[in-house]
Formats: sequence, structure tokens, C-alpha cells
Amino acid sequence: MKSTGVVRKIDDLGRIVIPKEIRKTLGIRDGENLEIYIEDNNIKLIKNNLINNYIDYVKDIVEVTSLIIEDSVIITDREKVISSNNDLVKEKDTLSDKLINYLDERLSYNDNKLEEFQFGNNFLNGYFIITPIISEGTSLGLVIIYSKDKYVSDYYIISKLISLLLARKTDITC
Repeated sequence: MKSTGVVRKIDDLGRIVIPKEIRKTLGIRDGENLEIYIEDNNIKLIKNNLINNYIDYVKDIVEVTSLIIEDSVIITDREKVISSNNDLVKEKDTLSDKLINYLDERLSYNDNKLEEFQFGNNFLNGYFIITPIISEGTSLGLVIIYSKDKYVSDYYIISKLISLLLARKTDITC
């Protein structure tokens, strides 16, 4: 176990503050779920990204959807891409602050104008449809449909459907 040299007191309600620098290093944001358990007489905190339990399901949805629409489908969790059929967007590519804002604010994006979003070190320019995945009041990730050269308004319905399927799968299984 790596020591951080940080000591915190437990308050009278049993709470402890995780230092900002540790939260930043581990990518833990406000409102995120942590799993608490005991192992070898130690308290362990684990990030609980519910959608990560369904990566095969997510990959199947990306594959099937991309066969139908012939454009890029990207699904993220709260901090990175978990599945993509776009050659420039890889699994584990981090999300830009702009995308995290859509996630945190639970905003959809559906506009017939050219836009640019960053995934890891790559920038995609084109037309985007973005829908948050919301389960039990928690924003878990994003469904993003991307086309380099055309705007298709029906993609919004498809992204909303994918978002609801992923949210429902998370609700049922967890």
C-alpha cells in the first residue's frame, strides 16, 4: 500500500474528507459513487463505475448501431471512452472538459452545426449528437454519435434509445 503522508480526522458523524489532490489523481469527482469494503483489516474505497460491469454489452450496442447508421458511435463512462468504432477514438481515451461538462450538467447536444470535440490527444471535427446516460439520478456516461460530413436528426432518437437501454441495464443488474 502506497502512503500519501496525509492524515485526516473522522468527524462526529463518521465522515472523512478525501484530499483534493488524491481525488484529482484518481479521477474521483463530486457525486461519484465509491464502494467501501474491508480487506485484511483495512478499509478500502473503490471507484464504482457501474457501467464498467457491462463493457461487453456496450461493445455489442456500438457494433450493431454502427452497422445500421454507418457512422461513429462512442460510449463513455464518467472519465474515458469505453467503446468506439472510430479509428481516432480509442478505448480509455480521456474526455475533454467540454465533454465532462455535458456529463456533469446532464446536457444533450443535437445541433446542425460543425463542432469539435477532443478525445485523448485527438480532435474530431464534424456533426455530433450527445446524450447523457442517466441511471437512478446519476450521470454515468455519454452516448455520442459522430459524422464527419453530415447531420442526421434521427441520430438523436438512436442516441436516446442507446442511453435508455444502458441506463435500464444498469438499473436491472445492479
